[in-house]
Amino acid sequence: MKNTELRNLLLSRGQAQHQECVKLSATKFIAAEDWNQLKRYQQEYLRCYSAGTATYKAILVGRSAARFLEHWVLPLREEVVELAHTSGKPPATKQWPPHVMYRHMTVPAMDYNTFQASDGTGSSIVRATTTERTIVDIARLHGLRHGVAALDSWLEGDTHTNVQDKKEQIAATIARLAGKRGIAVAREALAMSISLSESPYESLFRMILTENGITARPQMWIGHRVRVDLLWDQLVIEVDGAMKFEDKPHDAVMKQLHRENWLREQGYEVIRFFTLEILFNEQDCVQRVIDAYKRSQTRGPIFTPARPSDPLW
Repeated sequence: MKNTELRNLLLSRGQAQHQECVKLSATKFIAAEDWNQLKRYQQEYLRCYSAGTATYKAILVGRSAARFLEHWVLPLREEVVELAHTSGKPPATKQWPPHVMYRHMTVPAMDYNTFQASDGTGSSIVRATTTERTIVDIARLHGLRHGVAALDSWLEGDTHTNVQDKKEQIAATIARLAGKRGIAVAREALAMSISLSESPYESLFRMILTENGITARPQMWIGHRVRVDLLWDQLVIEVDGAMKFEDKPHDAVMKQLHRENWLREQGYEVIRFFTLEILFNEQDCVQRVIDAYKRSQTRGPIFTPARPSDPLW
């Protein structure tokens, strides 16, 4: 379901009086039945959007701005909506709505935009930090992994020229914010970001492997049609989300099986991880990669070498 469709599920206070609803902000509600059918990331998007429309002075920042702008966000166990006032002076903690926190940070006019969006209650105004400020804030407030995932999202699939332009914009934002808490992490995230990741979990696992001294090359082509998520010498590392198998699980599994059999025939060891494994058992995943790498070194020669980009056959 697209975010425009999600927003159309929202109800006004008057509409909410006629059924059991979940209150998302002072002005936005959703039918409890609809809410319970949504995935968690969809619920978090609606919380961010609803909180953003309910305030006249605050701005969506950090992870919440990223959700609204539709950039990748790595999940947290405890999610809150992040807001900030342009002045940097938040209201007293006791005035914060449920699931909302205010950041002690100033946001100048050049660092945020105003958006008009429609939803089930009509037209609403939302203010959110720019993509550049959002990414830098995520890195400095939430850490390197989160910053790299957010920046990889913005760079994903773009041309070399555009990637360089975007990185220069991030570098300029970092320079303006020099001296702020965590800004060194944003610099590191900029240095480690790439345009090849196809999901936040690929970015996350690449970072986890890097932290453990493993350098896996992203999105390598093997043959004419097979592109793998990560490659460490003769070890193919694939990262899958459950959504891949939702629509046609049998077809997806069979396609995956044929693909992996072909890769093994070419001399590669293959290991596959699902997102929940990475999120909740990362050290076990790292050990499995190390064990699989050892197996890969016994497979003999590679018959189809890997290439860093599509050979355009």
